[in-house]
Amino acid sequence: MDVPDVRSGRPAGLVGRDVEVARLERAVGQLLSGLGGILEITGEPGIGKTRLLRELSADARSRGVQVLEGRATEAETGLGFGIYQDALGDRFRAEAAGLLLPPGLADSLQPLLGDGPANELWSDQPAPVGAERARTHQRVRSLLGRWAEQAPTLLILDDAHWADPGSIELTDHLIHHRVRGPLLLVVTHRPRQTPLRLLDVLGRADQSGPAERVEVGPLSAAESAALARLAGGTGQADGRSHRWDEMHRDSGGNPLLLLALADLAGDGGAVGVRPPGTGGRALGQPAAVLLGELALVPDDGRLLTAAAAVLGDHFLVEALAEVAELSTERAHHAATTLTRRDILRPVPGTPQLTFRHPVLRRLVYQHADPVWRVGAHRRALARLTRGSAPAVERARHAERCLVDADPQVVQILEEAAEAALRTAPGDAARWLGVALQAIPDAPAERDRRLRLELARTLALATSGQLSESRDLLHEVLARVPTDPLDRRIETAMLCARTERMLGHYSEAEALLRDELPRIEGWSSPQAVALMTEYGTVALLTGGFADADPFVERAVRMARDLGDPPAEAAALAVRGLGSIGLGRVDQARRELAAGAALADRLSDADLARQPEALGQLGWGELFAEQYADAARHHDRGLRLTRRNGQDHVVPHLLLGIGFRQLWTGELRQAERTAEGAEEVARQLGIRELRGLAMALRAAATGSNARPADGAALALTEEAVRSAPGAGLWSRSTVAVHAQALLAAGQAARCARVLLDAGGGPELPLTQVIFRPLWYALLSAAALATGDVAEADTWAVLADTVANSLGLRGQQGFARRAGGLVAAARGEPTRAVEGLAAAAEWFQEAGFAVQRALTLAIGAPIAAAVGDRHRADAWLDEADRLAAETGAGSIAGQAAAVRRGLAARSGTAGQAPPDTAPRLALLTTRERQITALAVEGTRTREIADRLFLSPRTVDAHLAKIYRKLGVTSRTALGALLAAEGGRQALGLDRP
Repeated sequence: MDVPDVRSGRPAGLVGRDVEVARLERAVGQLLSGLGGILEITGEPGIGKTRLLRELSADARSRGVQVLEGRATEAETGLGFGIYQDALGDRFRAEAAGLLLPPGLADSLQPLLGDGPANELWSDQPAPVGAERARTHQRVRSLLGRWAEQAPTLLILDDAHWADPGSIELTDHLIHHRVRGPLLLVVTHRPRQTPLRLLDVLGRADQSGPAERVEVGPLSAAESAALARLAGGTGQADGRSHRWDEMHRDSGGNPLLLLALADLAGDGGAVGVRPPGTGGRALGQPAAVLLGELALVPDDGRLLTAAAAVLGDHFLVEALAEVAELSTERAHHAATTLTRRDILRPVPGTPQLTFRHPVLRRLVYQHADPVWRVGAHRRALARLTRGSAPAVERARHAERCLVDADPQVVQILEEAAEAALRTAPGDAARWLGVALQAIPDAPAERDRRLRLELARTLALATSGQLSESRDLLHEVLARVPTDPLDRRIETAMLCARTERMLGHYSEAEALLRDELPRIEGWSSPQAVALMTEYGTVALLTGGFADADPFVERAVRMARDLGDPPAEAAALAVRGLGSIGLGRVDQARRELAAGAALADRLSDADLARQPEALGQLGWGELFAEQYADAARHHDRGLRLTRRNGQDHVVPHLLLGIGFRQLWTGELRQAERTAEGAEEVARQLGIRELRGLAMALRAAATGSNARPADGAALALTEEAVRSAPGAGLWSRSTVAVHAQALLAAGQAARCARVLLDAGGGPELPLTQVIFRPLWYALLSAAALATGDVAEADTWAVLADTVANSLGLRGQQGFARRAGGLVAAARGEPTRAVEGLAAAAEWFQEAGFAVQRALTLAIGAPIAAAVGDRHRADAWLDEADRLAAETGAGSIAGQAAAVRRGLAARSGTAGQAPPDTAPRLALLTTRERQITALAVEGTRTREIADRLFLSPRTVDAHLAKIYRKLGVTSRTALGALLAAEGGRQALGLDRP
């Protein structure tokens, strides 16, 4: 499919293929210089060989090369010299008719290249035997040599794997007896389908002269996405952009397969053919090209491919024979034909066969006769049943041949769903849905239907179909009786869990509160699950203190019941809830107990509690136990992805991403955030999608040099797209507040934090995060010139951080105190506070925060005369910025270093009119800078300069971006380093 290449500007160019195109263009350049040769282009079917030839042909023609093109087809393999007739016939006949060729050459080649098919003598054999055959080859070579003398010539033989024996022999002659003159012979073929004779000829081509081989490989993921966008059109591409990575993976980067997948996912295209068995659905061009390979396959072969598509990924010829209702002998003959055509391939090391690519299998299956398919699945099911195959294998056929309420088939589906519930929940949900459609909705079947419906809701939720699971759960909950109690409690717990996953915390809490009285005095696995879920909802809403007794009871009950997976899950929830309340030592004990249990459990056991590893890892992350958090989150991600438990994946990815952000793996954090955002979007979990966007913004903001507003814009979008009052939404707000502060919108930063936190005491914020929030409020107050308020917030941050004993939170508190001291004109105390903060951040593993603290503190250290410390801090900040990729900090450190150097260079001299960095500021910006660093509030600056407060904030944001700083304190330190107020070039009023 032709699509425009945006990068190259070609109107009908290629996506990707820069390396291949460069090699082709180089070959044309050599041809123009008089050097001919052989160019072999190979690759899988659909990889783009012919499209590359069109690029080569167009380039050659534009540069004055005469181009002769021939293409072999499967339908003409019996036509002698067919590809050469196609390539040379038109020009030969024109020149022969115009008497432009010597009579001897024209007459002797007339049977081969003249009007009509080749001479009857050559129709059934490679060529005339003996001397006559050699003379024919020599005459064609003479003809080509004559044309090459007139102008450089490009001879293209496309799809040479279909070439007839005569054409192959002539190609052999032309390769080993080169035409004198500038002739470039280009041969494209599919190696798996190419006759051995031609492979041998091409393999020895370099023995007789220049020869080059171009192997066309798959597109990259980015190139596949570009092809999908350009080929599909803007609207179509936007509608499935989230599937580009998946489509690239499934297609293997093969352009034709990629476009066929897009066709399968869409409408098939506006224009297409309608093959039998499609129900009138239009078949798009890429899919039609793939299926077109079967056009000349004998009837037995086409029937065998349909049977193969029914059987699955791998199959034996004997199974194909039974499903296709062919004799074993006929099936073997047809299978041999299909492997020669590279439609089927042997599975290495086994007697089985498989399709060349799964996409081809999907197309064959989709476009087989639907009535025939039902019978084929019945025959496949009967074969597997005789062989006592597992229910999961039989279910793949049973679901497609169920007629009415066949009890045996329904039983197969039930057994398979039970087996696949923990490892392939999407399949389990589908099989249970088929079975429920077949079971009558009658009183006698009520219990059975309830049991299957409940299992299906679990499968739907586990596979990420949360909304559908929730709807069905509410239906079941309305019908399920309270006796037996276990089913009622399990249904309510699953319903609440699904609501919680969708971010509907109040609905989840209400459901659980209604059921808690029913389990009073009752010990069971269902009661453990209900209480654990109640604790999970409570820790997300900030009410864990009330739920803690229930979770503690769940831990004891699970232990008494001998259920280690349930005990590990309850301990993880209790540890995470405890640390949120600030009970750090207790939380670490509970997390350690949960980790000890989880680490002893098998993957199969943990599959019953897919969220346990995620909650355990989050607790360890908050407790600054990064190695443990990484181990549990990584294991959880492997398990849930392998088991199809999609609903847990975004939680795990976000835990991994925030650990990467905090420990300085910024680029990895950004990539992890993108993955989490995409999965959350697919699942419809708005709160987690917003948090993933915030994580991406935080990583992007640290990477940016200089800040360009992208991080703020992304956090604004995150807050808009995921409103809410849960833990994850408040975490998104915290990142948004930091972006506002960095952009110079300090007053808005403070309002956002106080609104989300519930007021000055931050009652809605988890205790362990209050030092960070108080530190942000302190920085916002400093940015607006209110030093007294900043000091109040800094003291609160220090008080809470000391009670927690968490190194990272102590670092935020100490830094806030140091910045307040600097604003008060106490630089010595400021340096001490910032030095302590940097040490706490180092112990906590917060590499980026340590680098930022050192960059901020360096000019203050220099101002108190400790230039050695200032230089050492800047060196360390530079090193950490380079290791983490924190471009914004690298820029800030560089600005400080320039300021210090300028100050040192002017010792004993009058200061320059403007220091190098400050020269970037306009006169108005210098005026605002002078007032801001003196502690003047935004409102007072506005009054003195006859501006609005909003305009002052906008100017400050620009000043911060130009100078690479993030606060008034850092601005004051930079100004001091660059020579003080005089560096601004302003006279005192």
